[in-house]
Amino acid sequence: MDDILDDETKKLYDELKKLLEEQGSPEDIEKTMDEIENKEENLEKEIERAIDMFKRMQFDFKMEEIINDLDAIEKEQSQLSDKTLDKKNNTEDIQSEQQKLSDNFEEIKKEIEQLEELNKALKQPEQLEDLSQEEKNIQNAQKESEENLEEGKRKKASDSQEKASEQMK
Repeated sequence: MDDILDDETKKLYDELKKLLEEQGSPEDIEKTMDEIENKEENLEKEIERAIDMFKRMQFDFKMEEIINDLDAIEKEQSQLSDKTLDKKNNTEDIQSEQQKLSDNFEEIKKEIEQLEELNKALKQPEQLEDLSQEEKNIQNAQKESEENLEEGKRKKASDSQEKASEQMK
């Protein structure tokens, strides 16, 4: 407890202890207790502010992380679209890469859910867009791409991959 209290508050506690030991006047004791209470309220407010600042920093960091991850997946999805059109590339390898990108996008969806939870914990939450429709569209495009690759339809698979990439922007 001594580590948390500043010198002024410690002094007030010592003064209260002294007044109680000396059986000081009730007015002096009450005055000292009021001062201590005010100090504790101020300390509590400072701690709450620090916690909220920490939560805001977590939110901002998570938001930046999601943006960077989504940007990276968008670029990979676009590159895979080009790769799909090139018949020199093995379809199974492309399918594998598409599955990896789909899995990565699922992870980003989980990160977005975490971001929404962090946002709810803020004293003044941000107004976040509902991205559920965009998420669904991206998933559908990625799934279409996987199905088209299984059927050997490279052009359609590439179109679906490009569509997914565009919707990630």
